[in-house]
Amino acid sequence: MKKICVLLLVFITTLSFSQKKGGNEKLLKSYKKAEASYTLGDYRGAIKNLEKFRKSAAGKLGNNNEFTPLYYASLAKYQLGSGVVTDFEANAATALRVATEGNSFLPEIQIAIANLYNQSGSFLKATEILQQVKAKSEAANLFQEPLSARWELAYAEALTGQGFYREAIELLLKNVAYFQKRAVRQEVSTNEKGALTSVKLSEEEITARANEYCRALILLGNAYGSQGNLNSADSALGSAAAWSKRNLGKTNIQYILAQFTQANILVKNGNESLPRELDYGNLLNLLKADYKPTHFIATELYEAYLGQLLRAESKSTYYNVKLEYEKLINKSFEQNSLYPARLEVVEFNSKFAKDNIKNLERDAINMISSSRGLPRNHPALIKINQFLYDLAISQKNYSRAEDYLRSMVTLQTELLGEQAPNTHLMRVNMANHLLDYTNNVAEAGKIYKQSFLEVVAKEIQEKHPDHLNILNHLAALYELTDQYKLASQALEKAGYVARIKYDGKDYQFGAELTNIARLQIKLGNYESAEKNINEALEILEAFRKDETKAIYLINAIETQAVLFGIKGLFDEAEDALDRSAKIIAKSEGELVGLDELSTAKELSSLLIQLGQYADTEKILNNLISEYEKLYGVNSIRLVEPLVHRARLMLAQGDYTDAEKVAQRSFEIAKSVYGEVSTKTALTQRLLSDIDYQIGDYDQAEVLIENALVSQEKQFGRKHIEVAKSLAQLALVKFYNGRDKGEVEKIMLEARDIVGERLGKDNPQYAEILKSVAILYISEKRYDIAFNSLTQAEAIWREKTGRKNNINSASIYSLAADIYYQQKNYPKALSSYESSRNIYEKYFSKTHPEYVKIRSKEAKVYFMQQEFKLAKKSIEEALGNYEIFIKQYFPALSEREKAKYWNTIKDDFEFYNTLAFSQLEDFRDLTGKVYNYQLLTKALLLSSSIKIRERILASNDENLKKLYTTWVDKKENLTRVLSMSGQQLADNNINQNAMSAEVEALERELSEKSELFGQGFENKRVTYENVQKSIAKGEVAMEMIRYRHFNHVLTDSVVYVGLYIRNDSERPKAVILPHGKKMERPYFTYFRNSFRNRTRDTISYSVYWQPIEKAIGQYSTLYLSPDGVYTQLNLEAMLTPDGRYVIDNSNIVMISNTKDLFFRRAKSKPASTSASSATLFGNPTFYLSASATRRYTDLPGTEIEIAELQTLLEEKGWKTFEYTEGSATEERIKEMDSPKVFHIATHGFTTPKLEKSAVEKLSENEAMQAENPLLKTGLLLRGAGDLLNKTSYNYNLENGILTAYEAMNLNLDRTDLVVLSACETGLGEIKNGEGVYGLQRAFLVAGAKVLIMSMSKVDDEATQKLILNFYRKWLNTGNMRQSFIDAKKELRAEYPEPYYWGAFIMIGLE
Repeated sequence: MKKICVLLLVFITTLSFSQKKGGNEKLLKSYKKAEASYTLGDYRGAIKNLEKFRKSAAGKLGNNNEFTPLYYASLAKYQLGSGVVTDFEANAATALRVATEGNSFLPEIQIAIANLYNQSGSFLKATEILQQVKAKSEAANLFQEPLSARWELAYAEALTGQGFYREAIELLLKNVAYFQKRAVRQEVSTNEKGALTSVKLSEEEITARANEYCRALILLGNAYGSQGNLNSADSALGSAAAWSKRNLGKTNIQYILAQFTQANILVKNGNESLPRELDYGNLLNLLKADYKPTHFIATELYEAYLGQLLRAESKSTYYNVKLEYEKLINKSFEQNSLYPARLEVVEFNSKFAKDNIKNLERDAINMISSSRGLPRNHPALIKINQFLYDLAISQKNYSRAEDYLRSMVTLQTELLGEQAPNTHLMRVNMANHLLDYTNNVAEAGKIYKQSFLEVVAKEIQEKHPDHLNILNHLAALYELTDQYKLASQALEKAGYVARIKYDGKDYQFGAELTNIARLQIKLGNYESAEKNINEALEILEAFRKDETKAIYLINAIETQAVLFGIKGLFDEAEDALDRSAKIIAKSEGELVGLDELSTAKELSSLLIQLGQYADTEKILNNLISEYEKLYGVNSIRLVEPLVHRARLMLAQGDYTDAEKVAQRSFEIAKSVYGEVSTKTALTQRLLSDIDYQIGDYDQAEVLIENALVSQEKQFGRKHIEVAKSLAQLALVKFYNGRDKGEVEKIMLEARDIVGERLGKDNPQYAEILKSVAILYISEKRYDIAFNSLTQAEAIWREKTGRKNNINSASIYSLAADIYYQQKNYPKALSSYESSRNIYEKYFSKTHPEYVKIRSKEAKVYFMQQEFKLAKKSIEEALGNYEIFIKQYFPALSEREKAKYWNTIKDDFEFYNTLAFSQLEDFRDLTGKVYNYQLLTKALLLSSSIKIRERILASNDENLKKLYTTWVDKKENLTRVLSMSGQQLADNNINQNAMSAEVEALERELSEKSELFGQGFENKRVTYENVQKSIAKGEVAMEMIRYRHFNHVLTDSVVYVGLYIRNDSERPKAVILPHGKKMERPYFTYFRNSFRNRTRDTISYSVYWQPIEKAIGQYSTLYLSPDGVYTQLNLEAMLTPDGRYVIDNSNIVMISNTKDLFFRRAKSKPASTSASSATLFGNPTFYLSASATRRYTDLPGTEIEIAELQTLLEEKGWKTFEYTEGSATEERIKEMDSPKVFHIATHGFTTPKLEKSAVEKLSENEAMQAENPLLKTGLLLRGAGDLLNKTSYNYNLENGILTAYEAMNLNLDRTDLVVLSACETGLGEIKNGEGVYGLQRAFLVAGAKVLIMSMSKVDDEATQKLILNFYRKWLNTGNMRQSFIDAKKELRAEYPEPYYWGAFIMIGLE
């Protein structure tokens, strides 16, 4: 809005001077001529006459005389009118100085200067001058009417400019009454005799008083208008116009000012057209009738008129008026005047409106940086920066726009003062920008609180032009920051303000109702949103043919479409989108205000609901790309689009990329909103859903519970978002094996909330019904499950209407599950087929849900004895699983890999049943089963080893640093796991966040390590590759454990040894059908016989004889064990002839026979340094003399270490020995990959706790008690003391190296690890993965070969065995044979296997 310009008062000093200096009437006459020229707007003439006045006064009275202050004040006034602002400020300063020099004090002069600063927009400067004047006047007892009244007018104008409307209006109301009383033609006074007499005022005095009264009314109207009290403004300005027209004439400047001020208020408040009497062009013509077109009010009117023409797109009139104004400026004003610059700003806006923006920014910046008549803090600079801001916003350069806005804040502060409400209002504009375009939500919130709520809100009223926009932003802020009650209150107030501000049929009112409805949808206030959007549409329909207003109708229609989607009215939603698209298509040009990116953001979720995946993918990819360019890669505006993209990927079965995108959205949300926020909750629920899909139910449960905490805190329990999360939580708990009663309770609560809020015919209700059916199917409550599915299908059929919906696929699948459980196989097959067809239609044959259906169909075919169809279906599924493993594993942590593997491994077991029960029909299956074993056996172990090897072998130093960081953080996490809840709180440690960080690093390392994989590593290894990797006479065997399938996987266990030779034949099978007995009674018999040193007459015939008989003659058997075979030392089994298997067999234990292929493919690196060995023995277990001693000292191991040291050093090895007090956990962790790591101490494995015992532990304690890698370890210095303190928390302090910690050791160049201790080979057996314990840990750490024990050992015998092994190996270089020979030689002295058979060797040299 143009700033109000008012006439300066006729200097009262003139009259006082004339009375005192009767001889100076001639001088004053020349001064009045200057004033007359100024009043007309002839500033050159005014300055010329003023100069004559100065010279005459100087000639008569000297250079410094009584008129000097008047001269400088007038010169400043004339220069301000002519636009020479820099000279104005210099002369104004001189006037102030000379008016107060010596004994002089001319408050009238100072008030006049303050008025000039008000006119120039420098309200802070005016305020400072006025405050000084008042203080001095009061001190001199001069602050009385009319001086005080004129001071209060000037002060009120300054307060209005600063935004202190309440104080300004209070002063103005008081003084309007005062000046109204003075605006008379004659006044009553008391004569010398004390009688009342009427005195007629001079025409000059009458005019001056009339002007003062009009000025007071105009200032009051302006204050009301600026405040937003438009009715009072209209009243005050109407009175001013009417009074001035009646008393001063229609062409008087006060009438024009009153109308001009009213017009400006209307335009600023959104009026697009003005009544004729307020039209800027009409007002300009009125002014030009009695005044010069150079009058400073005329220049304001020219610029306002040009703006009006620009908005109305009156191009020809605009051009003519602009040309007229340009000629006027060039002819009448100096080059250093600010008017050329102001015209250029008008032209900037003109070019901007015409989209002719080339070089505009450069020109505007040059104007700011050049002198061109503008001081550094003039209001014109704010206009230029505002233009630059608008330009930058239009170009979507938001960071540059922010710079311009900050410049405006600085300028406003200099002009108005730090605490001025209008300075705060400019800061609020900054807050709006921060909220709209940046992540600085916290800064925006601080500004709204400090500037709007505490300052601006107290000064403005409902119809203030910025009020509604601020309320909308404030509501958005509260919604973003989870202050939903405040958001609702702000929206309610915004609705109230909109109804006051706009006519009920105004398109702007309709647009505001749409804004409110959008936010109400976000808040879950669907009923109010529906009411508002319907009212908005009713209003905006009237403007559908006006292309300049079409965007508002489009926004309303698309908002309605979003609401339709939430309500499940998908046909109506699609109809709304179609209508919106048609309006856009019919428009002749680009629709004004159409924000395609914002529209895409709002609608992408709806399009996913509608199953329009291809369209949504294109929209989201473009949206995210554009947002990244506009706002940066970490903008909060990306959170929602990234969530939608991840949801889309999840629906398409792309779990890996879905997780990456979801994690990115979570990190962005967390960085701005924190972890406890409903905005972050959306990303947590998404991550939970992804974890659920890959089978990581533990993590899925944690994430969805975290999301619920935020949502319930803000929304309450009865909210749709809470219901969605409750439904997801129930499903996760179900698959995580939680109590079904609890699961049912949560599911039904979620169902009822959705039913109550959205209705029982809503698709979200149908989705929960499907979850309910899953639960009831598991409980064999098939009738209730069918009812739920039937209801869900009916809802989807009704809502999707003319189109099939992807959601019906899962309904058919669940119905088929019921038929299958009821053994109604034909109906099951039919329903599975319906489901499969839908998945294939919407996705492809590689979609995970399609693959699951093929797996289920295979089982139906199997039960119907249609084995060929079963084989075809399950092989299609397994083939896809192989692809999934390659796709998903690189982006998962080991824990996540294990969880995902658990979701698919049952199908491999089913395949084994099909294969080995139908070998006569499918002879090719042994090769396929063997290949699947190569793919999946020790899959997780192989993956972990591969990651480490690739990273450490790469030349990527950053990747190695990242790996080191991960190891360090894992180590730190083990310490945190040992802390109590109170310790965590006291140290402000977020254990969950640390765990998430460690796992995220692990994912990153896993994925990046794939880049360094060698060609042969990525090759699909087959049994043919293994055959070529072994020598003649050698045999490779994969031992397979599986549960027999009969409708379901039963507890009947089968072992199959699949073996191959170096030939072209398919693998052959040794089937051991009594697996359950092999794992229980037979294994117990084997262990007892071994430990008790009794004759074992059974184990050979059970475990080895069938294998030996089948494979016949061989030189070496490479055995990849599984199940019970991982706990057996086959070599120590007694044969019928009284010998042992070791006498006739060379059995090499390996994790997977594909390692044979890799051994041959890899080139062994040449040794670059001397051989080194690190040796540990006889740790001091107890440091406390009074401790209970559960573990005995091992002095023999110290002798073992000493002798071993001698042996190695004799062969030129470098050794490092640590015994007794130096045998610490810290020393082990400091090792740097010695060639040999030998440790002689106690090993231990903690028995698995009963479930009831685990439930009594804290979360941290339970985690440690259940993690197999935290339950096994090696005892070092202080371990005995530690075990006296805890039964599971082995990281409480140093002393025990757990398997979890051992995985982090640096053993990548270590050929041999010897664990010369009891039971170091034990751990928790995981079928297909081997033993989770120390052996796994050291293999992951990089060791090539391990020697460890499977039971208790004798110290003396162990010492002899180990030392003899080293002697032989150091002499022959053959590690495997040296170990066998050492065992045999020890047997001569100690015949029982207890002494020599406990130790086994695992791995390949």
